[in-house]
Amino acid sequence: MNLYSKALFISVVILTLFTSCAPTTSKDYQTQACVLMKAFVKDLKKIHDPRQLKKKQKVLKKHFNCLTILMMDYRSFFEKHPELDKEQSLKLQQIAYTLKCELYRLYQLDGGLSLIEEAQKDAYVKLGLFEHSLSNTKIDLYKSNKPLSKG
Repeated sequence: MNLYSKALFISVVILTLFTSCAPTTSKDYQTQACVLMKAFVKDLKKIHDPRQLKKKQKVLKKHFNCLTILMMDYRSFFEKHPELDKEQSLKLQQIAYTLKCELYRLYQLDGGLSLIEEAQKDAYVKLGLFEHSLSNTKIDLYKSNKPLSKG
């Protein structure tokens, strides 16, 4: 097997792993959200002063981006399957609350709020653009389904 064949094989294996692990049910999305938020909380708990917070900016940015991508995927999933139950599990609610508390704790640090806002800026912009595209799609669908007036 030459180098090109090995690289192609590894790429196919990795692609298969990623697509087979993609969430396909509401429960899958919630499980993945729990995993991501637990990892986020674990990293936040290691931060105790503004210097550490500044040092962990890139890590926090990655967490915000991962959660945002999952939220966008989850939202798209429910746009395609509106009949599914959107109720959050108790476990997800508890982890989300813990994440909120940890972020609030870090907001209290000197300069903490601005450092966290900086870390989440890209994710916030992505989410805003995503929501905007969804609302434009809904407006376009409404316009295309609107009956023509008799004139």
